[in-house]
Formats: sequence, C-alpha cells, structure tokens
Amino acid sequence: MFWVLTSINVKAQGCADAGFCTAGALKTGNHNNSEKNYGGIGMSGAVGYGEQGTFVFIPQLEIDKNLSDNSSVEIKLPYYIATGNLGTFSGIGDVIATYTQGIYRQKDKWDIKSTVGGRVSLGKSNLTDKNGLPLPMPYQPNLGTADIIAGLSLRYKRHYVLTVGLQQPIVNYNDNQYYSGAYFSTDTSYQQYFSSRKLERKGDALLRLEYNKDWKRSGISASTLFIYHLGNDKITTLAGNNIEAVGTGGLTLNLTFNYYRSYKNWRFEAGVGAPVIVRDYRPDGLTRAFVITPRAMYFFSKKK
Repeated sequence: MFWVLTSINVKAQGCADAGFCTAGALKTGNHNNSEKNYGGIGMSGAVGYGEQGTFVFIPQLEIDKNLSDNSSVEIKLPYYIATGNLGTFSGIGDVIATYTQGIYRQKDKWDIKSTVGGRVSLGKSNLTDKNGLPLPMPYQPNLGTADIIAGLSLRYKRHYVLTVGLQQPIVNYNDNQYYSGAYFSTDTSYQQYFSSRKLERKGDALLRLEYNKDWKRSGISASTLFIYHLGNDKITTLAGNNIEAVGTGGLTLNLTFNYYRSYKNWRFEAGVGAPVIVRDYRPDGLTRAFVITPRAMYFFSKKK
C-alpha cells in the first residue's frame, strides 16, 4: 500500500485540519440523535497524505453534550502527528468548541440548524528541528490563530442537505520562521516547502451539497464540498517585509463519502475525502492528497 500512496501527486488541500468542515451542524453525515441520547464521547483518527510526502495522523477526543432535544455543545481535542523527510514531530492541535441550535423542524421534511463557535491554537507554530532549523507548517501542530466559526445546515426530506459556513481568524499569533529561500544546505529537502514565515491567514467560506441515505442501523452520505479562501494570505520575508502570498486565495473543491453503522449505544463511522480543484499556493500546511477518518462514538441513553 505504501508504494501506492507515494506515487500520488500531492498538490491538494484536504479539509480534515481546517476545523469548520467537521464542526457541529456543518459536518457531513450529520445524523440527528438528539431524541435518543444525552450526547456522547468518542475518538476519531484522521489520516492524511500531505505536502512533500508528509504523513499526518490526528487522533482526536470528541465530546458531544445535548442541552435539550434541540441544542447541543461539542468539544474536539486533537493531537497532531506529522512525519516526513524532515523528521517526526507532534503536539496538541487546535481546540474546537461549538454550540448547535435547531431553528426549525417539520417532521420528514425540514430540519434547519445553526452552529457557532471557535477554534483556538495552543501554540505559535514555531517548532524547530533538532538542529534548531524552523519547520514549515505541515510539521506544526497548530495554525497559530484564534478563529470564529459560524454556519447553517438545511436538511430536506432527510436525504438532501445544504450547508454553508464561515471560519474567520480574529487573532493571529503565528510565529512560524520557515522561509524556503533561507536554506542553502546540501539537503535540498528543506527548500521544497511553501514559505510560511509569520503567516497571516485569511478566512474560509464553505458550501456543501450532500445526499444522505439511512437504513435501520446504518447509513451513507456523499457530498461535494466547496471551500473558498477569502483572499491571499501574507508572509514576512527575512528582511521583515510583509508581503502578499499570491495564489493563496481561491477555490478548493473536495468530494467526500461517509458510512456509519450503529450497534446499541455505539456508532462507528468511516469517512474519506479527496480534492479535485486546488489553490496554487498553500503555506498553511493543510495540503492533503486525501483524508481518511474513522470514528467511534458512545452515546449516553436518556433515562425513561
């Protein structure tokens, strides 16, 4: 299997690390369980193949608590592990917390929900290797920003879902020092990544068109996911000039598929996503040729 993965042309941005694509009502395969439980706790483990052959694994603790039949809160605590030609590095990822509220429901026809929340980095994206050289963003466990997340999902006749969302950085404390032009060693692998020195990210807008099909204990969903990066990011040169990273703004289009199966209080899921349209310049380290995400959740039953 390894030789198959390494033969892929890695030039795409996946959504496993972006945050809002899997937050609250914005996630794909967002099957409603509020009538049956108080919430749940589980683990997911996103696996991706990224820039310059970087292998990324993100185990994540997920806590979902229903406040009522119509509202819930969700917290995600990820741990980021990246290994590639520069070594293996890891750390606590960006924490995501969201609140989801049902707005309108008409049995077997409409189900409309909203989600608000945020994503907070617990670091400044400034890890270095054993020689003290700055690491590019694919090896950093966080983005070095505090973001707000907001979105809306509209489900029609249980099968068709339209989702829109926004993730906007409001505080930037990214102190990454990687600038590819600074490396003149014989090891050219250090020069191959996108420059990301003191990266300042723009926000992202999301549009997902999805189809769901549920059976008694299982279901599938397939979606077309549009992510539009709202302008060009900025980086800082070695001379201290803050410049626009031309090509960082624009559209990414991903195709996703999700399958779940329930057993008593457990639900097991597996999702996969891959891009078909990408941006030219991606200094944020979110480059993925594909993402596979298994998930297991245990739901707490309501008392009778």
